[in-house]
Amino acid sequence: MKRIILKKNLFVREGFPSTSSPKVSLLRKNRITNFLRKVKGESHKGVDEWYEIAKDKFIWAGGTKIATSYSPNSWRFSIRNSNVIEKADRLPEKIRDMGLPILWDLYESAETPRKKVKVAILDTGVDAQNAFLKDRIKNDKCFNARMRKPPSAAEGIDKVPDLDGHGTYCAGLLAADKPPFIGAAYDCDLHIVKIVKGRNFGIRKEVLDRAVDWCISKEIDIISLSFSMNQEIYQRKGFESCISRARQNNIVWVASIGNDPQNIRFPGGSSSCIGVGAIDARTFEGGISSPFLPQEFLFTPSAELLPLDFLDETMRESFPKPEGSSFATPIATGFVALVHSLSSSRDPDTLKKILKENTQNMVVSSFPNPYPVIQFSIPISIG
Repeated sequence: MKRIILKKNLFVREGFPSTSSPKVSLLRKNRITNFLRKVKGESHKGVDEWYEIAKDKFIWAGGTKIATSYSPNSWRFSIRNSNVIEKADRLPEKIRDMGLPILWDLYESAETPRKKVKVAILDTGVDAQNAFLKDRIKNDKCFNARMRKPPSAAEGIDKVPDLDGHGTYCAGLLAADKPPFIGAAYDCDLHIVKIVKGRNFGIRKEVLDRAVDWCISKEIDIISLSFSMNQEIYQRKGFESCISRARQNNIVWVASIGNDPQNIRFPGGSSSCIGVGAIDARTFEGGISSPFLPQEFLFTPSAELLPLDFLDETMRESFPKPEGSSFATPIATGFVALVHSLSSSRDPDTLKKILKENTQNMVVSSFPNPYPVIQFSIPISIG
């Protein structure tokens, strides 16, 4: 099945390829969609070709272009590793489009064993009984207890129960490796650090300080943080010192920039981090012009990349629709982890540059500046 990119908003017409046919839905600009075949229909603005995108449903071909980006099946022509092929078949198409199987193949076919990258997810903890994660967790620590004197009283809690689901879902996006689910960096060393009780709780500076110190002591390579705050709080409370201390120890920090293009959140908004946004966040799709330059950050899809079946049934009931930068962040972290393992460099700025060089620009809504979406393709150079 071939694919096309919409150059403008197009109505889906039912019954026959004509502008007078009933409108059954609207497909928005810059979406990629599959089509069954190209057909002749009513001439509109000099173009009489239409695409049948489903049985008896058509869109005008004049408002589209053939998708020339990485095809979800093209990796099959260059990858022979059966393990990679089996895992790639478990990926959502959105992630295959980003070239993840190519990085997996490089990782698994390396002549010398690759270093397992240590990734710490700072979040709401994890459901240690989750069948798809319980064998993946190398280490865990909780720092979200009330601070008491002496300071060590807040430590010593080695269990990190997730009563929210947010941390468990992020961990699955990054590191799950049990059918039918697969994470972006399924072979990383996963470390869980609980810093908040739930997604509606804010981060305390002293808690993040202790979490960073723990990550340094465990020689963590990458920190993934899906929580954020406004710039005023970030600066006033001195959170940048946490990021700087991690960087001084060559820890790469990957963090969410939030879901409002007019209000970039921190620490993802700091140049010290790899800031991540969700290309399919609803506020980004709403046509809101943004004052920031999106080229400063990286973007990935987020919506429904991991089915809610991944979570325990009781947790599933209260869990919101999984979309936005919270869930784009662990996906981007997976790419960072693979590049970290494949590259000879451990420098955060160098790794960030490699990621930036492997993006595809995508225009979102009415905002004129393109958003760089992670995309690796063959030939590939990581350095």
